[in-house]
Amino acid sequence: MTIREDRKDGRVPKIGDVFRGYVGMRTKNCELVVEGMVSRVRRIRIARVAKVSRRLNIMVWIDGPLQLDAEVAALATSDGFASLEDFFAWFVPLGKRDEFRGWIIEWKKGAE
Repeated sequence: MTIREDRKDGRVPKIGDVFRGYVGMRTKNCELVVEGMVSRVRRIRIARVAKVSRRLNIMVWIDGPLQLDAEVAALATSDGFASLEDFFAWFVPLGKRDEFRGWIIEWKKGAE
């Protein structure tokens, strides 16, 4: 699973697309680390909002509904983040942007 920002060309990932995951993009050390077939695609929105209870003033919506803290924590862990704080700092860094819109892309290893 990975989370990707909306593409500038407007292309939306679709079930059945080939997925390729790289590390070191845009460097001479770029390396393909995983290849598979897209099996599920969901819309995600992460937004910094006015302070809401004890939360970090950030809310997450997946395919419409607002997500609970436990669901967001599971998503962050699945995407390789050590904590919710790290997850939020990556997608909506304080002082740089207040909203992220993109896609949760799930895949099965080994494109066929």
